[in-house]
Amino acid sequence: MKPSLTQKTAPLCLWMQAGVVKKKYCHTDFSCDHCRFDRAMKRLCRETAQLKKHGLPVKENRSGFIFWEDRLRQMPFGKRPCIHTMKGQIGFNNCPRSYHCVDCELDQYFYDQFKIHAVLKPVAFDRIHGIFLPAGYYVHPGHTWIKIENQGMVRMGIDDFACRLLGKFDTLAAPVMGKKLEQGKPALCLSRQGNKVVFVSPVNGIITDVNSRVQRSPGLIHGAPYTHGWVFMI
Repeated sequence: MKPSLTQKTAPLCLWMQAGVVKKKYCHTDFSCDHCRFDRAMKRLCRETAQLKKHGLPVKENRSGFIFWEDRLRQMPFGKRPCIHTMKGQIGFNNCPRSYHCVDCELDQYFYDQFKIHAVLKPVAFDRIHGIFLPAGYYVHPGHTWIKIENQGMVRMGIDDFACRLLGKFDTLAAPVMGKKLEQGKPALCLSRQGNKVVFVSPVNGIITDVNSRVQRSPGLIHGAPYTHGWVFMI
């Protein structure tokens, strides 16, 4: 298990950098989706905003609670730090998109770099009765898996058991990016020598990326089901 950062070495939390809270350090490497403090602050900000909207009294210690992005939007344009500056990944760069990172070319670059790192980094496996089960992955009874990534995304693929049982796939029929998936409903079809197998989606979501290498060569799934052989980002 990776040791947690000490207070002296931990970076400042985004909420603290924005000035919403006085003292808070980040111990999750800015994986805010996995941070209980971030979830709690967002809930308090939503509740505070609703009280103000309806003209109801707000406790004094909560009156200054607004989302960290909203606090930074109050700053002059040239002084608004990019989120990657706040994370210490680059020197100072101001945010040109008012913290709508989904529209930002720089954020897309960092996201693409993360995807490459996530696929290529070593994966720890447990071997149980000859079947490999990767640490940190969630396996669905329908023999698909997901791995939680940054920005609310999950990566999806086919598990090792299905690959061993069905052999090396030769064709893949997959929906295009933007397709909505429903948990338990068909997500993709793989075939081998004319025999087709349909795999269901383990989660609800929208496809944001399809592994082009697997589309061209479905056999990659059999050789590296948990790394290079991933199928979708959702």
